[in-house]
Amino acid sequence: MALLAFDIGNTQTTIGVWHDGEWRQQWRLQTAHDRTADEYGIFIKSLLREGNFENLVTRVAISSVVPALTATMTQACERYLKAPV
Repeated sequence: MALLAFDIGNTQTTIGVWHDGEWRQQWRLQTAHDRTADEYGIFIKSLLREGNFENLVTRVAISSVVPALTATMTQACERYLKAPV
């Protein structure tokens, strides 16, 4: 089982998969303040699918300095990954 971690900053967001005691994959993207939970959810699922992590993620952790995006990302993960945040 893997942890999907988010570090949401004002300009960049880093997403990583922690599995078996190490970071298996990391992505860095521009923080988009105007994306919806659905847009983020679909995007995150596609990243996980591409890396063959889609069925491994069972937990999510979010660190954020952008409160509005914290709520959006939480909603995206709960809806599309069915994982507790």
